[in-house]
Amino acid sequence: AVPLAVLRFPASFMMKAAGTVVVAGSCNVDEVCYLQRVPGKGETLHAESFEKGFGGKGANQAVMAGRLGSHVRMVGMVGTDGNGDAYLDHFKQTGVDTQYVTRAGPHTGLAQIWVDATGDNRIVLFAGANGRLDVPAAKRMITDGCLDGAAVLVCQNEIPFEATLCLLQAASARGMATILNPAPAVPIPPEELQYISVLVMNEHEAAVVTGWDTVDAASARAVLR
Repeated sequence: AVPLAVLRFPASFMMKAAGTVVVAGSCNVDEVCYLQRVPGKGETLHAESFEKGFGGKGANQAVMAGRLGSHVRMVGMVGTDGNGDAYLDHFKQTGVDTQYVTRAGPHTGLAQIWVDATGDNRIVLFAGANGRLDVPAAKRMITDGCLDGAAVLVCQNEIPFEATLCLLQAASARGMATILNPAPAVPIPPEELQYISVLVMNEHEAAVVTGWDTVDAASARAVLR
């Protein structure tokens, strides 16, 4: 992959970098089966091992930012099921502020993953409560103070994109640095790029976002220009 970063840091970024980091995004429970090969149509196979863990691009970024020493505030949604209970406990154990993690709908987001002996995987993603973090929900959280006093907003594309844009616009208006990893990739209207300080993309995501193919370092630099 050719990693790309488009940088538009606000002047206050370096001074504010030690402040609160808000991560708005997904909370998924990952269920992973390891097997020699993936089953064919209509076939049933035994897995060799199984793991269950906490995932979602947003939640993973929140936990890692906390481990790196930041005060982290998560903006997201989990279900009213046992996975939602477990996720809130996970955040508390890792020091992530859950004031703006709300319960919505019966199911927490879920990723069911098959990994074969070569390391190739197949993933089925169920949005669950993540899909309920829409624009009205985002606006309520902004009104309730989810961005107050924060330095940085980090987003991805595993909640409805319109809600992500709403949060990016509000954070930019407050002078915060904003970081977007557009995965899964969707086209971003050019007029919305002004609200994003940092875009982090691989070659596939860059092609979807910009409409330009990025197959090597030279074409990646051309996109950045």
